[in-house]
Amino acid sequence: MTREPQDWEHGALLGVGSFGRVDVITKKPAPRDSHSASLVGTNMFICGGYGGSSLHRDYMMDLHKLDTTTWKWTKIAMKGPVPRPRSDHRMCVVENQLIMVGGR
Repeated sequence: MTREPQDWEHGALLGVGSFGRVDVITKKPAPRDSHSASLVGTNMFICGGYGGSSLHRDYMMDLHKLDTTTWKWTKIAMKGPVPRPRSDHRMCVVENQLIMVGGR
């Protein structure tokens, strides 16, 4: 049995209960696990997590935005003191601001 790749390049939620193919023409973020994601309007933000094999995990602290109207990814430059790379954290939206807590 063949499986379709499960990333935003090959599929996206298009409506309640429906999926379809979406072409993402910009460079997408590196594959990752245990990251956080939050939706602000039509933009989805992902932050942190880890990638690589189980023996060589690289923890990340990068922020990316996916505009769900154009399906374009943008890497966001963070300002101020940037937290250490982490995974298993939580990110939420408060008055159009992303708030991140926890992690390891």
